[in-house]
Amino acid sequence: MNTVQSLKTPLLRQIDSFGKGLSIVIGVISALFFAIGFWLRDYPFAEITMAVIGLAVAAIPEGLPAIMTITLAIGVQRMAGRKAIIRRLPSVETLGSVTVICSDKTGTLTRNEMTVQSIVMPEAEFTVSGAGYAPEGISQPPGTTQPLFLKTVSI
Repeated sequence: MNTVQSLKTPLLRQIDSFGKGLSIVIGVISALFFAIGFWLRDYPFAEITMAVIGLAVAAIPEGLPAIMTITLAIGVQRMAGRKAIIRRLPSVETLGSVTVICSDKTGTLTRNEMTVQSIVMPEAEFTVSGAGYAPEGISQPPGTTQPLFLKTVSI
């Protein structure tokens, strides 16, 4: 359990990136106001320092975490209405950005590891060999022993 890495969802990564960018912009604007006030307008050091600190604190959006939590909670509530139970709020956002869902016949993952056995497309159905996380395997059309391509299949 100690070796398990916690992954950040795309939303949390975007929030972190937004926070860093906003902090940099606030810092630059605060430094600019300090420079203008101290050197060009001759405000006393203590007065301009307090004004710039107040400006920097006021520029940080205090309601952003609350808005994010409320939005995710509404998503959890909607999913619960459809008989889906979510343990963590960011899971709602992760599920919303998923393009492929893999599940076994019961809908649960026991080892948190699945292997693609077949690929079903409108044109054809292909079987895929390989197991686990090893990025090796071949794909072949049904009913043949000749592989469609001898190439590493990343799953």
